[in-house]
Amino acid sequence: MNKLLGYLRRISLKNIVTNLLILLVGYMLIHTYRTWDVPAGKVPMLQGVELQSSKPVTLSDFDKPLLVHFWATWCKICELEHSSIKSIANNYPVLTIAGQSGTNAEVKRFLQERQLDFPVILDAEGKFFESWGGVAYPTSFIVNKNLEVEFVEVGFTTELGLRARLFLAKYF
Repeated sequence: MNKLLGYLRRISLKNIVTNLLILLVGYMLIHTYRTWDVPAGKVPMLQGVELQSSKPVTLSDFDKPLLVHFWATWCKICELEHSSIKSIANNYPVLTIAGQSGTNAEVKRFLQERQLDFPVILDAEGKFFESWGGVAYPTSFIVNKNLEVEFVEVGFTTELGLRARLFLAKYF
C-alpha cells in the first residue's frame, strides 16, 4: 500500500511540474507575440511637459533605470495597475504617458480623483505611443541608463514583476 501511495505522489508531482512548464512556455509564447513589433535597442526620443508641475521632461533627464508606462484614462486594465505604478514611483524613476485620454484638465481631474501623483505626460493624439511601437494599453518599458529598452510588458503586469525588471536593469 505504501508503495502505491509513493507512486501516486510521484505521478502527481510530475504532473504538476509538467503543467507548470506548459503554462510557462505558453506565457512566453504569448508575451513574444504581443511584443513582437515593439522596438528594441535605443528608445525613441520622448520630450514633453509634465502635467502636474508643467516642467519640461526628456528621457535624457534620467541617469538610471526608468519605467516608461503608457496608459489611458478609459483603459480598465490600466486602472488595475495605477496603485502599483504609484508605489514604484516612490523607489524608482517613473514617467507615465496618458494616451488619447482627453484634455490636460480632464486628465488632471482623473489623477486628482484617484489620488495619483506619478509624473504624467499627455499624449493626446497617441504619437508617442505609436513612435514607441505600442500595440495596446497598458504598455510598460524598462529603459536602462543608456536609454535602451531592457524589458517590455504589454497588458497587465504585477508590481513585483516591474520591480524585478527595474532591479535587473541596473546590472545590464
